[in-house]
Amino acid sequence: MKRSSKHTYSFQGDFLNADIHKLHIWQHSLHESWPLYPFAAEESMRHQVIHFQEHFCRYLILVFLVDGKLRYHFDETEFDLRKGDALLIPPGSSYSFETQENGFYYKKVLEIKGVNLLSILETLGLNKYEHFRLKENIDWFLQKLTVITDLIERNNPADFSELMGTTYTLLNEFSMLKKRQKNTTPRLLTAIQTRLENQLNEPLSIRGIAEEFHISQTYLESLFRKKFGISPREYRINCKIEQAKYLLHHTNLSMKEIAFQTGYCNQFYFSQEFKRMTGETPSLFRRTQSS
Repeated sequence: MKRSSKHTYSFQGDFLNADIHKLHIWQHSLHESWPLYPFAAEESMRHQVIHFQEHFCRYLILVFLVDGKLRYHFDETEFDLRKGDALLIPPGSSYSFETQENGFYYKKVLEIKGVNLLSILETLGLNKYEHFRLKENIDWFLQKLTVITDLIERNNPADFSELMGTTYTLLNEFSMLKKRQKNTTPRLLTAIQTRLENQLNEPLSIRGIAEEFHISQTYLESLFRKKFGISPREYRINCKIEQAKYLLHHTNLSMKEIAFQTGYCNQFYFSQEFKRMTGETPSLFRRTQSS
């Protein structure tokens, strides 16, 4: 007989001392056989460094980060949430989150149950972790969240149909947003490629690139590994080596000048990197090309 996973949670830090902490729970029994319903809405603002962990959460969680920064972990995957981001955590998940920098965050959370929740999420394509950049849609999402929160707080059984309907509308919009974000991935990848391929003589951090394009570094890494089988850093190194090959073959620039133009601090490190990538030294490559 298979044993069900145990639901547990824990936290570290001054978690209970919040600037804002509001929790509203739907307390009527009329919802027990409904397809889906939000049973709790939470609003919290903190300036404390904390770490929260939950194992086998039995309901759907929608996180809206109104302000600040949070980092969520799922097994080997992590998401950096910033102002205007949303995160969907499906039922049965184990996850943790921690504060960033000064520990400040302000978020709103919706927790959803229902006898048909799993099948609805699968139909909508929302049965996996999803990180959303709401951007211009933030006001619409927060407005829907406010409506749902107000209905839960009012706790009137007569509002249940509206509560369920508004929740389904919210989930459906997330499903549509996921499809739109998926369609923008090729354009995003092309733009990042262009950024990595240019200004090779200037220092460039992968974390900085992720922030520039408003995505997490984890997502950036996954995009490149899925498309090219290498990391963004390796992609940029390949660009530098290809540029170095061109300069070695078509110009009379010195090793020091080529190292400078391709962003290496000195010609010795450039030579080591070039040999690592090509199997031969820059000098040998130049002689071979000119012969």
